[in-house]
Amino acid sequence: LRALFENGSDARGAWRDPIRAGLAGARASCVTVRGDTTALAGAGARVRLLRAEGNGSAVPRQGNAAENNRSLVAFLRVGGTVVCFAGDVEHDAEVELFGRVEPATVMKVPHHGSKTSSDSAWVAAVKPRLALISCGEKNRFGHPDRRTVGRYLLAGARVFRTDQEGAIRVTPTREGAWVSTRAHPVPELVSWRSDSALTPSGRSP
Repeated sequence: LRALFENGSDARGAWRDPIRAGLAGARASCVTVRGDTTALAGAGARVRLLRAEGNGSAVPRQGNAAENNRSLVAFLRVGGTVVCFAGDVEHDAEVELFGRVEPATVMKVPHHGSKTSSDSAWVAAVKPRLALISCGEKNRFGHPDRRTVGRYLLAGARVFRTDQEGAIRVTPTREGAWVSTRAHPVPELVSWRSDSALTPSGRSP
């Protein structure tokens, strides 16, 4: 699959020129997602893309919320593992997408774990076992919000944060995912089973 799927925002922006050049060099296409879309990615993988339309309660009210809520939400299914990439969606987009999301074993937490995303209904709908938060160390925005982190922990997810762990590597298996980080390079098995407690070696205590 040689394609860039995007939301079409700022179609005439100068920042698009190097992206177009890169796509041309890779002989890849650019696809604007105007509604929910499913694409096959090869080797049995499937990508489901969701887009909030910004109607009704999903109308952002201030700041960068408008652009954040235009983020595409992707569900990548490979074998029995589903990974949700939620972009920067905030509460308004989550409300609109609520009835269309699906459970995912792994989630890239939306909007760096900010206080404006990941409300309780969203977390309960996706039900991730592994939640990954991308945020800078001592960032000026205060990401991630402790209440947001707490909602994922209360839902039974293991939370890994780049500000604490550095780069995070996830290797899914049928039983769970092997997770290694820059701070803790020895792989740890995070089980998909909610009743399982595993040691860093991957064996039950």
